Amino acid sequence: MPQSSDKYISTHSSIPSEALGWLEKQTHIRTNYPRMLSGSVQGEFLKMLVTLSGAGRILEIGAFTGYSACCMALGLPEG
Repeated sequence: MPQSSDKYISTHSSIPSEALGWLEKQTHIRTNYPRMLSGSVQGEFLKMLVTLSGAGRILEIGAFTGYSACCMALGLPEG
């Protein structure tokens, strides 16, 4: 059952930007534990939470390669 829900979520999620794709690729190439990367589904969820909450600032402590921080930053209002 989890496999079918994972496939559904991935199929219906937004495609990550080119920059996030590059960061994900570099994480897999240059780190010993690439599974620690948040990934596109979790990243889009974090972005949505930031957007919906109307947050003006974000503090992330303990970033791995910065993927989730970049996703949350994309959810912040411009300016």
